[in-house]
Amino acid sequence: MKENITYSECLSGILSAMNMKSSKLSREINIDSSLIYKWLRNERVPSNESPYIELILDSIMKRLDNLVQRNAVIELLAKYGVPLSSLTEESLKDSLRLFLQSSQNYSLIVQRKLKHSRKTSTIKTHQQTDISGIADKRNEELPSLNKIEHRNAIQLLGKTKAHLTSGHDKVQIISGSSEILCAIINLLLTAMKKHNSREPILLTCNSDLLLSPGAQELTRMLIQIMDELLRSGLEIILLIKVDENGNRTVRIIENLRLLSAGNLKVYYHKKSGESFFNKELCIVPKSGAIYGFSTQSEGPPDSAFLFQSRQSIEIWSARYYQDLSAAIPLLKVYPPQDSYEFQKVFADIEEHPGNKYVFKEGLSTTTMPSALYEKYLRLTGITGQELSYRIHLHNRRLEAFHVQIRSYQYKDIYFIEALEELIEKNKYSFDENYILRNIKPDNIDIICQLEYLVYLLQTYENYEIAFVSKNDYPHIVNINWMVKRDGLVMIETFHHAIKKDPSYQEKNFTVSDKNIVKAFHNYFLFLWDEIPEETKDKKKAIKRLRQLMKQCRKKSEHSLSVDSLQ
Repeated sequence: MKENITYSECLSGILSAMNMKSSKLSREINIDSSLIYKWLRNERVPSNESPYIELILDSIMKRLDNLVQRNAVIELLAKYGVPLSSLTEESLKDSLRLFLQSSQNYSLIVQRKLKHSRKTSTIKTHQQTDISGIADKRNEELPSLNKIEHRNAIQLLGKTKAHLTSGHDKVQIISGSSEILCAIINLLLTAMKKHNSREPILLTCNSDLLLSPGAQELTRMLIQIMDELLRSGLEIILLIKVDENGNRTVRIIENLRLLSAGNLKVYYHKKSGESFFNKELCIVPKSGAIYGFSTQSEGPPDSAFLFQSRQSIEIWSARYYQDLSAAIPLLKVYPPQDSYEFQKVFADIEEHPGNKYVFKEGLSTTTMPSALYEKYLRLTGITGQELSYRIHLHNRRLEAFHVQIRSYQYKDIYFIEALEELIEKNKYSFDENYILRNIKPDNIDIICQLEYLVYLLQTYENYEIAFVSKNDYPHIVNINWMVKRDGLVMIETFHHAIKKDPSYQEKNFTVSDKNIVKAFHNYFLFLWDEIPEETKDKKKAIKRLRQLMKQCRKKSEHSLSVDSLQ
C-alpha cells in the first residue's frame, strides 16, 4: 500500500469512484456537510475514536451492487496498492477500512507534527534568551563544588560527549491499537517490495493486540500478508508469550495455518516476567521498526513509535535477538508423514498413557485394520525393510489403542466432507495420501475400514466420534492435531491452495510445553461440548456409517454391472 496518503486524498478518491457528492454522504451519515468539506480540504481529520469511518463504509457498501461502482472501487484500491484478498463484499469492506484508517492515521500524525513545530518555534524564542544568560555565566564556579570537583565534572562531561553519536531518526508516533496494527501491516507490505533482503522479519506476540475481538478484520489481513511473505521465500521469526491463559493460547492456535507455508520459526519465553511482555515489536530489515506499548498499567499496546533509520533498526533488532536468546523453539519440526521419524513419534505418543483427543480432516489411521494398512502399502510398491518397519509401527499404534481404550477416554472429531469424498471419489483426505500415494482404494476396501470403525464404536464404551462440517470451523480447517494430556501435541499442517506450488514443503510439528498441551486438551473439550448431542450420539454415528457403507456397496455393484456390460 502506498504510504503518506492523506485522509483528504483517500476520501476524495472514494467519493469520485462512487460518483457520489459530499452533500449526499453528509445526509447519509447524518453530519453537517461543512465537516466533510473540511475533511476534503485537509483542514480537519476525524479522531480515532470517532464512528465516521464505519458510517462511511456502511454508506459505500449499499452501492456496491452497482457493477460500475464496484469496479471503480476495485480500481481505486489497486491504484493505491491496498491489498484485496478476494472480491467478496466482506473483503472489499476490509480493504476500504484499511485504506481509510491508514490515511486517517497519517493525517493525524501530520497534524500533531504541525502543532509540535509551532510549539517548538515558540519555545526556541524563549530559549535563546535563557541560553545567552547561561553562556555569560559558564565560567563561574558552581557554588556547591570546589575547583577540583568542578574540573573533574568538566572532564567527565567531555568523556560522555565523546561517546554520543550524531545519529538521527524521524520517529513517528502512533496512537490507538487499530492504528498500530495498520502501521504493522503497512510496514510488512514494504517487505513485499524488497525481496533482496536475506534478513528475517522479526515479530512478537506478547500481548492481546493481535487477538482482540475488535481487531479481527485487521488481524485477518495481517495474517494473509504474512502468509504471502512466507510463500515468497522470506523468513519470519515469531516470539510469543505462553502463559496459563488457555483462551489466549487457543486464539494463537487458530492462526496456525501460517505454519503450512514458508519458513516460519516460532519461539516462546522460558519464564514469565520478561521485559517485553505486553509490549510488541515488528522489525522489517532496511524498512523500519515499530515498538508498541501500553500507556495503561494493563491492556494491549495503545501507543507506538515507528523508527526508520538504519541505526535505529539495528538497535531494536539487537534488543529483539537479546530476548530471543532467552527463549526456546515452541515447535519441533518433522518431515512429511511418510517419514520413519514422524511415524515413530506417532507410535510413541499412542503408547503414552492418558486420554487421547483427535481433531482431524479425515479418518485416523488407527481406524484402519492392520491387513488393510499393509495392503495399501503394498499397492504403492514399497518392499523389504521399509514395508516391514511401517507395518510394525502401525501395529504398535493399534495395540496401544486397544490397551488404553479400556481405561482412558478416546474422542475423535472428523469433517463429514472428507468422509463423503472418500465414498464418492474413492479419495482419502490430504494427509492420508502418504499411504496410497494417489492410488484410489477399492469400494470394498473402504467398506472394510468403515466396518472396522463400527466395530470399535460398538466394542469400546470409551470411544466416541463426531462428524462435523468444515463450515463450522473456518479457523482450523488447515491443521490436524492429536493431544494426550501430560504428553505431546502432534500437529499436521496443510494448505490445499498451495499444495500444487513446487516451493511448497509439507511440515509437521510436536509441542511439549505443558501450557500448550493443556490448552489443546481443554480446547478440544470445549469444541466437544459445543457439538450438539445428536451429532455425538454413538448410535447415530454408527447408523450414519452404515448408510455410507450401503452407499458404497451400491456404487460397487453399479461399477461391476457396467464392467460386465463392457
